[in-house]
Amino acid sequence: IRFKAFAQRHFQSYFFVQKKTARLYAVRSILSKLGFTEFQNTDDSKGGLPVEFHTLLRQPSKATIRGWRLTTAILRRMNREAQQHGAAFLLVTIPSRLQVEEDILQRTLEAARLNISDLDLGQPNKILLEFGIAQNIPIVDLLPVFRAATMEGVRLSDGHWNKAGHALAAEIICQQLVRTSAMPKLKAC
Repeated sequence: IRFKAFAQRHFQSYFFVQKKTARLYAVRSILSKLGFTEFQNTDDSKGGLPVEFHTLLRQPSKATIRGWRLTTAILRRMNREAQQHGAAFLLVTIPSRLQVEEDILQRTLEAARLNISDLDLGQPNKILLEFGIAQNIPIVDLLPVFRAATMEGVRLSDGHWNKAGHALAAEIICQQLVRTSAMPKLKAC
């Protein structure tokens, strides 16, 4: 149960998988065997750190490491399911505002009484990129592009992606789909 609460606090993919795959028996069966069948309170009991911080900490906790193992196991299974149905599987990493927006990062660091040296802002992306390479899963990492656009003064988010954020993500994902031939009929974006 502690681990379930951790996954709910730290991985938006948990909620996505729970919601979007509820009808897929295989994924639901794996989640059930792992004890992931219902939601519980996800308040952070460790000093009030924002949930994203746990995946960004240079020294991850054992729970965070277990969370990554679970996340990659679920992604491996999703990839297998896609292949079994003749579909291409593409993993898109979506950066948090802490990774992209300097002002939000600074305010949050001050409130949490942490230093930037305590964090590795690219750590979640590195983990997923290494996983993708090892599993031969194409990855679209939006972090570098979102950082660059934000540094150029483009506002991509108002808590959720705005029109500019959606347009940028769509363009980058489309380019990867064309490059990888994941959608053969798609010749250009």
